[in-house]
Amino acid sequence: REEVTIEIFERPEISATEVTVCAPDRPGLLSEILGVFYAHDLSVPGIRASTTTDSKPIAIDVFQVSRSDRPVPAATMSQVSKDTQAVLLREKSAFEILIQKGKDPNRLLEVD
Repeated sequence: REEVTIEIFERPEISATEVTVCAPDRPGLLSEILGVFYAHDLSVPGIRASTTTDSKPIAIDVFQVSRSDRPVPAATMSQVSKDTQAVLLREKSAFEILIQKGKDPNRLLEVD
């Protein structure tokens, strides 16, 4: 079984919550995580994404997420963490979580 680590740090000094995700890298991983954040109505003001260069690459991604320009409440982050882990372990898809949360996964981005 693949190992996934998700750590959450409240960062009130930057009005955000920091989420560190370590997981085996694969194509689309970053998009899947961002899909979970979008499903939970989180803003993502910052991302630091990197991958090890080992024979089995590990993604080490650090996200700053917020809701209404504030750190995300602990109860919400608990559910976000569970959903992110389910997606990373391929127990659910980001598509399924988006639908569960009432989002249209096929909606196109509109830019004014």
